[in-house]
Amino acid sequence: MIGKITRGSRPGDIGAYLHGEGHLGEHVWRDGEDREVSGGVVIGGNLAREGDTDEKRWAADLRLAASGRPEAKRPIWHASLRCAPTDRTLTDAEWRGAVEEIAESMGWAEHPQARG
Repeated sequence: MIGKITRGSRPGDIGAYLHGEGHLGEHVWRDGEDREVSGGVVIGGNLAREGDTDEKRWAADLRLAASGRPEAKRPIWHASLRCAPTDRTLTDAEWRGAVEEIAESMGWAEHPQARG
């Protein structure tokens, strides 16, 4: 697994990127009828948005969580994970498990919990 960490201050930008098609058209997911859909879908996390495809709701949750830390210049911490080209494709449940393990090991499993 390959990871990249970025920090930012604009939830709308990261929401548009993650829920959009990506820089290279790489963001796709399969719906309940196994159709490929362009854009991103939330498969887990601590914002309780599983299954969400609307970046505006997701970004609003990030803004609310970030508002609890007004002193932070870049309150958004985002870890992008991907498999190496030689790795097998992971299921949504396996990705969710990997992210939960990372969050738990960093002490972040329960944060943020801000909900409007």
